[in-house]
Amino acid sequence: MSRNEEQSPFSDVLRELDTFLAGRLRTRGKGRASASRKSAALVWKGILSFFLQRKKTAGLKVCDVLLVHPSRKSYLQGRKESFIEALRSKGMTIEEIVEDDDLLVRGRLFSPPPCRIPLRFRWHASHAAYLLDNYQFKVIITERNGWIVPTFLKAFRQRQEKVVHLAHSVLTAESSNYGYYDYDYYAVFGPSSYEYLSNLEFSFGNCLVSYAGPYFFNDAVQGLSVSPIEQNELTLLFLAPGPSYEQEYGYHEKCAWIKRWLESNKAARLIVKVHPRGSGQPWEALRDDNTQVCVLSGNDVSLSQAALQCDLVLTGYTNAVIDVTRVGVPFILLGDSPDYFSSERFFMPRVLLEEHLAPAIEAVLKDKSVYSNNAFQFYSYHVENRTAPLKSLVDLLDEIVTTGSADGAPVPQRFKRVGGVE
Repeated sequence: MSRNEEQSPFSDVLRELDTFLAGRLRTRGKGRASASRKSAALVWKGILSFFLQRKKTAGLKVCDVLLVHPSRKSYLQGRKESFIEALRSKGMTIEEIVEDDDLLVRGRLFSPPPCRIPLRFRWHASHAAYLLDNYQFKVIITERNGWIVPTFLKAFRQRQEKVVHLAHSVLTAESSNYGYYDYDYYAVFGPSSYEYLSNLEFSFGNCLVSYAGPYFFNDAVQGLSVSPIEQNELTLLFLAPGPSYEQEYGYHEKCAWIKRWLESNKAARLIVKVHPRGSGQPWEALRDDNTQVCVLSGNDVSLSQAALQCDLVLTGYTNAVIDVTRVGVPFILLGDSPDYFSSERFFMPRVLLEEHLAPAIEAVLKDKSVYSNNAFQFYSYHVENRTAPLKSLVDLLDEIVTTGSADGAPVPQRFKRVGGVE
């Protein structure tokens, strides 16, 4: 243990955080060399933060909510505009800050921590001290998974500010960053995420979990009930992947399956929903010559709106299955990707071979109401608030801002602490 760590009033927490971060690297298959490089980078950033730190300013920016954008890209996408407007409509005042290393350096957004901190943690600790020194907030909202600044916010705070972390997807084993949850409140979408956190074998932190959000789903009750397809033709929806998957052989193989199925089912129609960043190939090349295929660009309509026009959805593994099941439209999963969303638990078919595609489609259409109900159950497992997800999140934050607390379920400890700072 270093002399700096011995003098820290929460050295046990820092020691355990250090052990957790090293263990997380091992679970990702990283060796000692990778851990050493990571540690060296953190030490360098810690030294840099020491020279960039500045004294506490006289004036504080006072707000109810300090919203931390996880990156410059996230901020520029503007996906939180409706969320921010909804918070303001509740009377909450908002300040925003973008977490970007270049912006932090140029703005010198660092303050001296209130106690000695090991260099490898000093970047995060100094930035936490800056936020507390320069903003007077009741709630700080974070989104970046694995971002350890909340540990220092909780340790340094004097006014009992609350740290609320927003999930921006369903929590699954697909990412190893979910093991850090040292917040006051963790707003997850639904029961599956809490179940995942509760079953983690290696994690760090403590928090209360509440079901709220997501903020990027509109609170649109109208159109969220499945109505019978009026047209006589069978209509399928295919969810095209992002640009990185468009080049894979497996994707083009699945497209060939669907093309051949269409050739055998001339009365059927296929709507292809292109990923916002995707090219839409190979379907774009067919749109002029094949009357069975309709291609919707990324921003033409929402996934839920597109799904409402269809009998069922064909897709590879994607978060978009959450969107389509919101309106009770069943899906068939193509390929052997890991079943992170537990789709087979809700009897959603999976097709591994081309000869199984037609029977799977026929099975869903034969018992459409059963599969539609399964789709609703699937959605409810992952997202608690179907008709008003944005409102549920705004109401949660309003309660914390107003009363300083909210209901939530504790996450079981999987990495025992021997000390801490309240």
